[in-house]
Amino acid sequence: MVALLTSYFVVVYLLVPRAIFRLSSVFIPLKRFQRTRTEEITFAVLVALLPFVLASALPLGGLAAWVLSWVCESPTRGTWADYKAVFAASYSVGVFTERQDQFWSSAALVACGQLNFLLRYYIFCLVQAAGFILVGRQYARWRKCPPFRWFAEHILLRNVSEWHMLLTTVNFPDGRHRRVAVDVLTVEDHLYQGFVDEGGYFVDVNGDLSGLLLTKAKRFDRPGYLAARSANASTTPDAFWKAVPGSTVHIPSGNIVSMNLRYPPTGTAQVPARGAQVAAAQAAARLPAGLRVEVA
Repeated sequence: MVALLTSYFVVVYLLVPRAIFRLSSVFIPLKRFQRTRTEEITFAVLVALLPFVLASALPLGGLAAWVLSWVCESPTRGTWADYKAVFAASYSVGVFTERQDQFWSSAALVACGQLNFLLRYYIFCLVQAAGFILVGRQYARWRKCPPFRWFAEHILLRNVSEWHMLLTTVNFPDGRHRRVAVDVLTVEDHLYQGFVDEGGYFVDVNGDLSGLLLTKAKRFDRPGYLAARSANASTTPDAFWKAVPGSTVHIPSGNIVSMNLRYPPTGTAQVPARGAQVAAAQAAARLPAGLRVEVA
């Protein structure tokens, strides 16, 4: 019984809040926070801390109280004596045998009390995850505020996949009017050019890049260019970009040697925001040997 109660508290107070927070990765790709069991527990505790404090400090009210009233007739009941009775019966068969009526009565009240608390707790967990998504999406607009910039560079960007920062326009306040233009050199010595649209990049469970989907893709005809240039030294490479049939190319990350990223608003390259530079530095530290990322 003790093992069952321990498992209950670990699951509902640590693992469920952690899972709720990880739902934010649907909107903002996250890095893999957990490497070891200790790191997993540490992360779960940190994620659960703020919602736990708020749920403990604030009373249940409004719609949440109305919903809970359908489950428990007295959702706020359950005293410390009831909890002690449940715990005493959980580790002693003798106590459970002698006080079965008291145990079941106290267990019912404790269950109502737990539902009362957990409903608030999970609501605050959802609010915390939503807040994380909000600050991540508003990074470009809020980074001029020094406290937020410190929070973003030391906490937020460390937890968000650097590929989200590099391969979207989240770094720019006018991001809706920009596109991510990419030049990619592959291991086959092919040079591609195209745009990474919304959802045009893929990350694995660790938050690392697994592939790119280029739209309006072109491939550079290097042999043709070299032959033309040998005949005429003034030949420019612009005419040797050939549209790829279908205009869309998927490039696995294992085939990428280097990338050049641009964020043109109307076809004119601009200097990237600091967030992209920070993300590029973080990405460089995680790339396989020989793979480079340049932000231009």
